[in-house]
Order: sequence, then structure tokens, then C-alpha cells
Amino acid sequence: MAALRWRDLNASTGTLTLRGKTGAREFPFGGDVLEELRAWPRRPNHLQLLGVKHNTAVGQLRARHLPRAFAASGVTPFTPHGLRRGGVDALLRAGVDFGTAASLLGHSPKAMLDFYRQATADDRRRAVAAAALGRLEPLGRKVIAFPGSGDSSVD
Repeated sequence: MAALRWRDLNASTGTLTLRGKTGAREFPFGGDVLEELRAWPRRPNHLQLLGVKHNTAVGQLRARHLPRAFAASGVTPFTPHGLRRGGVDALLRAGVDFGTAASLLGHSPKAMLDFYRQATADDRRRAVAAAALGRLEPLGRKVIAFPGSGDSSVD
């Protein structure tokens, strides 16, 4: 984000051109962020969208801004990469397919899953419930009691 330039913002289409290790890609966005950016003044002397150089912004984010935000909100500290992990989690929890989510990140689905996806206990519980794992009735199968289960009947 710190490396974004005003030329990367297309407010009429609601896209940002992101330039990363894997090349340039269009990133669609909208809502409050787009409205906020539309309101920002374009100053000819500031090529960077945030008005700071990349290295300065990254250093300030790590050293100043994130620690202040963590302290004010009571959130457990994380690295700037944690923001990317949170984005991946939000996309996948919303049901976005792996290919689309990876495309937004500029990674392959494998890299996205290897480096950014961290399933939580709640994710696993939701997955089991969504797949109806552990439910026998809809399957139409009969239950057989296992030895030592306290029930010797066979249904």
C-alpha cells in the first residue's frame, strides 16, 4: 500500500493497480475506502498516494502505527503480514473460491494456502457443521453399536 501512486488509482472503475513480485494486477475495491480516496486532494508534488516513500511508510507502520493501534484496541499484536492473512481468511470465509482469492493476492492458490491461510478451531467447527459430518440421519444408514459402547443392539 505504501508504494501506491496516484496513477494506480482509477476512481471511476474502483480499481487499484497493484505492482508486486508477480507483476501488475487490477484490484477492485469500493465502499468507504473509495469514497475517502476520491475526497483526498491530489497534490502535484506527491506522487505516492499516501504521501510517503515506501521504506518510510513500512518503518512507521511497524514502529509507530501498529503498536499504537494494538494498545488502543487491545488487539494482540501481529506483523503487517498479519493483515494479508486476515484478508485471506475473510475472503475464504465469505466463500470466495481459492483461485479468485489467490488472484487478488497475486499468488498461486498453493502459495496462498501455504503462507497465508491459518484455519482456526472455529473454521474447523463450521466446516464440519456445513458438511454435516457426524450426522447419520440424512444418510439413511443404520447404526451398528461397537463392542464396549454399552449398547449391544443393532439398528
